[in-house]
Amino acid sequence: MVGIDSSPTLVELAREAGGYTELVCADAAELPWEAQTFDLALAFMTLHDMEDMARTVAEIARVLQRGGRFWLAIVHPLNRPPEGLDDYFEDHRFADDFERDGLRMTFEGIDRPLEAYACALARAGFLIEELREPRPTAATLASAPKLAKAAKRPYFLHLRCVLPPAH
Repeated sequence: MVGIDSSPTLVELAREAGGYTELVCADAAELPWEAQTFDLALAFMTLHDMEDMARTVAEIARVLQRGGRFWLAIVHPLNRPPEGLDDYFEDHRFADDFERDGLRMTFEGIDRPLEAYACALARAGFLIEELREPRPTAATLASAPKLAKAAKRPYFLHLRCVLPPAH
């Protein structure tokens, strides 16, 4: 299993945690691996904030073997952009500051419509096999009432895609 991140700090923390055969600090829009190297790629809660999302998707297609899968999870576009923004269909850059347990973080991202992801996937040759909008179960809601809104409006979107074999 290999990993990539543009943050040297996160790459170092991942190295310390272990489990990877290779970790690279690089831009996902210019992957450092040869074409058709992998049979599976995973982008978990990252693709929605990448500067050049479409190029990143194309790079993932380049390094995947034909028949390979691409699984991605993003913040559901219904939850972005924030209320009060006029145009869902336009990209919107943002920076949100959070503090938890004495740690302050700034998250920068780009809100995009669902169509932007679907078009990038199609242009790169991917077919969407499955689309999921996770919803908390009754048991989860009982133990975490703060997720009540997610029972009526999805927080996240999960896609499983395939790069079909060449004809």
